[in-house]
Order: sequence, then structure tokens, then C-alpha cells
Amino acid sequence: MGRPRGGGPPKQDLFPETLPKDDIVEIDPVDKARAQFFTMNAGFFFDYAESLKTISERLPGRSTIRQAYAFLLIVSANAAGQTITAKRLREIGGRGPDGEDVLGQAIQKTYQVLLEASEYNPDGVGWVYTEMDKSDRRNNLLKLTNEGVRMAEEIRKIIQRRGSL
Repeated sequence: MGRPRGGGPPKQDLFPETLPKDDIVEIDPVDKARAQFFTMNAGFFFDYAESLKTISERLPGRSTIRQAYAFLLIVSANAAGQTITAKRLREIGGRGPDGEDVLGQAIQKTYQVLLEASEYNPDGVGWVYTEMDKSDRRNNLLKLTNEGVRMAEEIRKIIQRRGSL
């Protein structure tokens, strides 16, 4: 039957045996609302962490959270049946507190690792490909490859496995 939406913590231990339990900070029991929030949403946060881990395991070592974020934005647009260009990716990526683009000014460098590996992009993971926009040849559309779709499906399964969505 599964856990209620955003429900209590997962049944298995969230922490690997290598993490000393003494290092885990307990939530002040006086702050019951805060404690209840974390208790009720522990599974959600764990699933989110697991999805980031899954992405991180497959990206090259020097990849950033911004590149994972760019991938998830491309997945979201493709899943909604929308086209997305590099310019639009930077726009929906938003601006940080400093007013700078979250995905950076050199947007192509941000999503380049998501493209197929090549002589000029040896670290490419092959989750995204570009296709010329027929309505405006100056733009390239960012689309998921079959491998990108498989990765998106794996992330969806992680997030939905305990009813986090």
C-alpha cells in the first residue's frame, strides 16, 4: 500500500554503516513542529538525495550540481512536450541571490557534459542531443537521447518508490 504522500521516514536505515551515528545531530525536541516536519518528510529528502546520487554517479567527477539541474530542467521540458533552447534553459534556470544566472553565462559549457562524447567533449554522457530549430535556425533545441530518457525514468522510479511524489 505504501507510505502516505510525503509520509514518515522510510523503513530502512537512511545512513550507511560507515557513518558514525554519533555524528548525527538530533533535532531539538522542544521544536515539535520542526521535528514533525522532518519526521514526516524524511523519505522525501532521502529520495531526493538518492536521485542526486544517481545523477552524480554517472556524471564525470568534476561535474556540478548546476549540470544536474540543467539535465532535470531539460527532462522537465521534454516530458511536458515542450521544446527548450539553450537560451530558454538559462532563463528558466533563474537567477541566484547575487543576480547572476544560476546556470552561468556560458550556458553551453553547463550542458556540454550532457551531450554525446566526442573528440572535443570526451566527458559527454550522451543524455542530450541538439537539433536545429526549424522555426529559427539560430537556435538549437535540447532533446533527450534514449539514454537520457532511461536516466530520467530511473530518477522517477527513485522518487516514486515510496510515494514521495
